[in-house]
Amino acid sequence: MHLDLIQTLSLCGDATTPNDDRGGATAGHAWVIDGATDLGPPGLLGDQGGAAWLAAAADAAFGTSLAETVRGTCEAVFADVERRFAQERRRAPAAAWELPSAAFAAAQLAGDRIEAAWAADCAILHRRGETVQWVTPMPDRASESADAAALGDGIGAQKLRSPAVLEDRRRARMRPGRRVLGVDAAAASAAVHYGGTAVAPGDELLLMSDGFSALIDAYGAYDANGFFAAVESHGLATLAVELRTIERDDAACRRFPRFKASDDATALWLRVAGYRSNAPTGEKLDQAHHQRDDQQDVDQAAGDMEAEAEQPQDQQDRNNCPQHRGISPLELQEKRCAHEPSSAPRQCFDTMHVRGYRRLAPGHWPGGSSYPDARSD
Repeated sequence: MHLDLIQTLSLCGDATTPNDDRGGATAGHAWVIDGATDLGPPGLLGDQGGAAWLAAAADAAFGTSLAETVRGTCEAVFADVERRFAQERRRAPAAAWELPSAAFAAAQLAGDRIEAAWAADCAILHRRGETVQWVTPMPDRASESADAAALGDGIGAQKLRSPAVLEDRRRARMRPGRRVLGVDAAAASAAVHYGGTAVAPGDELLLMSDGFSALIDAYGAYDANGFFAAVESHGLATLAVELRTIERDDAACRRFPRFKASDDATALWLRVAGYRSNAPTGEKLDQAHHQRDDQQDVDQAAGDMEAEAEQPQDQQDRNNCPQHRGISPLELQEKRCAHEPSSAPRQCFDTMHVRGYRRLAPGHWPGGSSYPDARSD
């Protein structure tokens, strides 16, 4: 099986600041990363903020990983981020709050399962038919909303510019036991959670940063089933418009207490495709028979090509002509063959394109495609 990418979307929360989210997918695994908002000016990693740097570094590492399990992929990502941070940082951090950190979620195919890994509040939804379930824990922003409300009515409208808010967020960033993707590989390994679920062709996945899943947990616009149904019916872009409309209507951050009016929002919609390795015995046998028949077709074609290579050219041309196949040389002299220079334009199959497959019945071209048409030169 493999993963097909259906749609992907990533929006910055504020056009004046960089998007600290990243997301991507290969045929075997997918990921979403949400860099934690910088709480100070750039400098630790040059003129780029730490959140954007970490998201980009982890994104690149996920994209190049060849590990066969999600655990192996994550370990490779953590090690690469640590190595790059050691190489690229310009100075010592002012305090622990300045060290880049991020939430993330990753999904990887392993046989008939999706293996999942996550840290913090990025999320993965899985749908099979009418059943929708969380692969990661369901997002829950209650604690963060309570923290924002405790700092004052509408505090999020200030965009973390208030000294009191900035100090509160820095203290929270330094709390022990934070489970995040960071620049220390060992700490990230200890923080990550693993899980998974069985999958089959046709199943679908949604990977989201918390800025996008806010439609479910922060704003209550959907439950999980309704959310996936809306994605299928309207697409990610329509939901993004709905998300920003809700946030603009509450720009003062009073109805929905939060630290920012709008957060970066990223989502990937994927579909599982291909044969099931745990197919019922009959289905497996059918697949095996198709593969055997295709191989026999290829072997027959190779034998035909070898036999034709040993024949004189005029005999090969007669064999390839649908009108004159099997005609003797004497009979050929009595008929105007398409291969003679004075004849009409050539009507025989061009053996460079279909040699070896002309004896196959329609619908049995190796690989299952239909028999090719004759070609006029």
